[in-house]
Amino acid sequence: MGTVFLDRDGTINVDTGYVSDASSLELIDGAAQAIGDLKRAGWEIVIVSNQSGIGRGLIEPEQLKEVNGKLNQLLLGSDSDAVIDFSFFCPHAPKEQCVCRKPLAGMLGSYLSEGNFSAENSWIVGDKLSDIGLGASLGIPETQRILVKTGKGVAEIARISSLGYEPVIVDSLLEAGELILS
Repeated sequence: MGTVFLDRDGTINVDTGYVSDASSLELIDGAAQAIGDLKRAGWEIVIVSNQSGIGRGLIEPEQLKEVNGKLNQLLLGSDSDAVIDFSFFCPHAPKEQCVCRKPLAGMLGSYLSEGNFSAENSWIVGDKLSDIGLGASLGIPETQRILVKTGKGVAEIARISSLGYEPVIVDSLLEAGELILS
């Protein structure tokens, strides 16, 4: 198959701001099923997430590790095939102007250099234009860049004209998964 890149907050789990407390993590309805369905079909699942709370001093790296661990636990508890293959994050605040913050692809350097990546066989799903922009940075075809209405997605729709094209828009990760599998 290929790779499905997923944003985390607002796409897989409820975005409550800077998610720092693993016990408050909550999956968006259908997210585990979507990931499980994609895995059963042979897709590799890669999380790509800006975590500027670390750079802003609001979250410690250990807290992020706990949240990601809890996310995996919740996903597997809902669907035993909902496995995340890789998880990458940018810990920098926007003012640091790093190369790993979405929409740039720097956080994926090691993943991309291993030679398993094919833009034509990849999809990206997220709730922000920066997610869609990462898809553009990676060369993923426009028709394989999906904006979900969960999280900040509805608010981002008003800004779509800044992209110069309209990405695919769906209600949720579950619907995105169905589209990828169709």
